[in-house]
Amino acid sequence: MTSFRQYWHVYLWRDVTSRLITVCFLIWAVIGLLSLIDTPAAYTAVAWLAEPAVPAALLTRPWTVLTYMFVHVDFIHLIINMMWLMMFGRIMYHTEGGERTLAMYIYGGIAGALSFLAYNAAAGPTHSMLLGASCAIIGLIGAITVAMPSLKVNLMFFGAVNVGWIGVLAILFFVIMAPSTAESVAHAGGFAVGAAYGLLRRRGIDITRPMRHLLGYFHSPATAFSRHKPTTTNLRGTDADVLDRLLEKVSRSGYRSLSSVERQTLFDLTQRMK
Repeated sequence: MTSFRQYWHVYLWRDVTSRLITVCFLIWAVIGLLSLIDTPAAYTAVAWLAEPAVPAALLTRPWTVLTYMFVHVDFIHLIINMMWLMMFGRIMYHTEGGERTLAMYIYGGIAGALSFLAYNAAAGPTHSMLLGASCAIIGLIGAITVAMPSLKVNLMFFGAVNVGWIGVLAILFFVIMAPSTAESVAHAGGFAVGAAYGLLRRRGIDITRPMRHLLGYFHSPATAFSRHKPTTTNLRGTDADVLDRLLEKVSRSGYRSLSSVERQTLFDLTQRMK
């Protein structure tokens, strides 16, 4: 029987996308539980984690530029966001690596927060707050849609579909269906930074490098954000070394950095391990 520890590491904490989803679910659960025990305390907790619309209030809670992107109150809001994150987070994870996935998630969230703040500063005083992972997720969507629009993704009932078309539908959903103009602007800000990443990445420029270096100070990228590596115990000597080198390159620079020969070698070695 699978233990909780095994379940945690295999499903909930396996890679950066799973970790982001797990953190969002845990925060939602804690807020929900708190609301059942003490509703005012739950509201206070949300207010201290969500980003305020007023710059003066943000100065007293600067951490909310980061924390808001993990906070959900409504369960439907959470589920919809996590479905998009599961799809595009995994695509970026398997093509660009874990470090870039996390960096772009943060970039998209920060861009959305600043866009939300700028809009409300121009539109006038408001007591609204920004919360949810939407801006961060649409940053990932923008990055994938612009960087590799012709990448094929298999969808149930539809078969292979270009990820670019899925991205366009997702962008329309997030921007047009947002509850308010301020949130639409925030979503557009998240997409803008993602699209910038995609355009520059195609030219060999990686804007996530500063964030990846910053994250490296808090935790070793090799253990925290790297690709989940298959065991090499079924391989011998040189083959195991080659596989480790290829996986390390993918973790550091993404699958796209591999040459056609390296991709074939990686495929052959992983097949031999089965």
